[in-house]
Amino acid sequence: MSTRAGRVLVAIATLVILGLVALFVFNGTLSRERDPKTWIVHRGETLRVPADQVLPEDRWECPGKGGSTGTPPPGHGVAGSGGFSMEVDMDGNVTAYCEPGPPGNV
Repeated sequence: MSTRAGRVLVAIATLVILGLVALFVFNGTLSRERDPKTWIVHRGETLRVPADQVLPEDRWECPGKGGSTGTPPPGHGVAGSGGFSMEVDMDGNVTAYCEPGPPGNV
């Protein structure tokens, strides 16, 4: 093999290795999800959030009426006597509701 061919092979191998290293390093950074979020549902409000904006660790709160520490799995929901309820459809979209008025009243 000539010296020139050897240099070309070394250059190609170097580029491939650098490409793999960049893919490994930046893949974790680019695909990293956001930190858990607290969603606030105000009294008398219905909040609808699409599945691509929700994490399982998100908190849901209705001030003075309760909430949920985490998003239920698709097809499930939670409700409390304080006036907060939420459900997750089979596609992962969340609907959270907070009753108007004092806790326990509609």
